[in-house]
Amino acid sequence: MIEATSTSLRRAGARVGSAVRVRRAVIAAAAVVAGAATVLAPTSASAVNVADRSEVISKENGGLFTFLNNGTNANGTINWGPKTQNGWGWNGADDSVYFADLDGNGWSEVISKENGGLFSFKNNGVNANGTVSWGPKTQNGWGWNGADDSVYFADLDGNGWSEVISKENGGLFSFKNNGVNANGTVNWGTKTQVGWGWNGANSSVYFADLNLDNRSEVISKENGGLFSFKNNGTNANGTVNWGTKTQIGWGWNGANSSVYFADLLP
Repeated sequence: MIEATSTSLRRAGARVGSAVRVRRAVIAAAAVVAGAATVLAPTSASAVNVADRSEVISKENGGLFTFLNNGTNANGTINWGPKTQNGWGWNGADDSVYFADLDGNGWSEVISKENGGLFSFKNNGVNANGTVSWGPKTQNGWGWNGADDSVYFADLDGNGWSEVISKENGGLFSFKNNGVNANGTVNWGTKTQVGWGWNGANSSVYFADLNLDNRSEVISKENGGLFSFKNNGTNANGTVNWGTKTQIGWGWNGANSSVYFADLLP
């Protein structure tokens, strides 16, 4: 954790969205869930799950429910744990909640967008009964008044902390995550353009680490095809050294929001 003096991200007219696809997660979004209210905050944490496997999470009638990923069986199926409620009062839009590791400890925080603000609940680990020990609600952004599905969280530089990324008028812009301050806010860097010409639907853009180098590729869905741009690292000015556009999938003709990326193997 970094002790820093700068505070949370502030910007006017930001457009916000979903699509959280982040590796290195205990609570990672295999399905983006939503809401903006209260979450369960147990008083103690035990039996912390540090496995590098994504859980599956559902939102039902304002509740958040997780199924712990206990690993892959010999036949390729997943050994899911029992359904466990990990939040209440999440009654907002499905695209207004995100999961991302903001402090680099390997566990994903849950993040909500409410009235233009971004709020995070620190993940302090998993209790013996499968619930998550959430920290207090902390504001980490202001002025995010646009669409819920035009903001993403992904680790672009491979340091274990997720950047926040916005899509605005066909451009992709990132705010580097320089670590978490003592008060729980994130020390965001300056706004940096990292992409041009992204004029498709917000929901057709994804971020995921496809080659296990800890840096997220950017992926687009176009006319049923999936295309990736390899992340070769960040430049000195904060831009990303993207590789060439490469088709990695065919026949994905369903809704954009029905495609997910998650690490299911240890």
